[in-house]
Amino acid sequence: MHFKNNKIILFLRYLIAFGIVTVLVIHVRNQYNIISILKDFNFQILLPVLLILTLHLCFLFIAWRLIIIKIGCIKPEEHRIVHSFLGGRALGLITPAQSGELLKGLFFSAESRNVVTSLSLIYAAYELFVRTILGCISLAYLSHRELLLYNLNKYFTIMLTIFFVLVLIIVPLLRKANIINVLLSYMPNRLIELYTILKYQLRTTSVLWFISISILILIANSLAAFSFMLILSGFNINIINMDGFMIYLISYMIMSLISITPSGIGINEGSRLYFFSLIGCNQAAILCSSLIMFGMNIVFPAIIGIWSLKYFLQKVKI
Repeated sequence: MHFKNNKIILFLRYLIAFGIVTVLVIHVRNQYNIISILKDFNFQILLPVLLILTLHLCFLFIAWRLIIIKIGCIKPEEHRIVHSFLGGRALGLITPAQSGELLKGLFFSAESRNVVTSLSLIYAAYELFVRTILGCISLAYLSHRELLLYNLNKYFTIMLTIFFVLVLIIVPLLRKANIINVLLSYMPNRLIELYTILKYQLRTTSVLWFISISILILIANSLAAFSFMLILSGFNINIINMDGFMIYLISYMIMSLISITPSGIGINEGSRLYFFSLIGCNQAAILCSSLIMFGMNIVFPAIIGIWSLKYFLQKVKI
């Protein structure tokens, strides 16, 4: 019964994802000729994009390897680390915001499986931490540049103002209670769990390894941002600059925090469509670039990861 419910939930998540993408496609198609824009795309740009995304995955793999060896203090065979990373990408394709990557422990022996599963939670916490920090920096940058607040819908601005007024009224009423716990109770459970894990890591892990892993993931995120801007340049949209970089990072943070669809399908496209439109990018080009990015950065590594899943299934049968 539990397995059947999970299948229904997964189906509903995919339904939401493709529903969002369909709405976005219809919205863009009413304003632009998507086919003609795709015909003008410079497909030669995909080769350097593929190379950069390969580097992106390499930095993430190095971070994952460091977490296993330095934080987990275990030394498994190298092929198990590789299979767990690639297999995690495959499982991430069918789970909310790639949370299937938390199942990396399944690729290890029974005695170390639980430890590696906890390490995969730590890995996810590092990723979420870096994305959130970069997203907040981007938010401050875009607000300072008047690229965000200036273009916000006036009704959204009014709602935001009302929200802060309510907070100013309610907070004094909660003085006798634990305000932090009250506020945290309204946040997504996964977000709280991952930050709790990260907080524990800060207490138990050396600062050197914490900074090293964070820098590796930061470089990986930066390479992903550069790849997307490079894809946009194939549509003659040249925004390989700080504005484009910051726009990508804030949309990336939105996808990580609103994890309701498998691999962030639809959420990614919607956030990029909105934020990149703020700097005058063609919406059809943004949507096409986002779908190309999804295929190259999510689907393609997941297809390679199917080989690792087959390896895991063979080991289970044995």
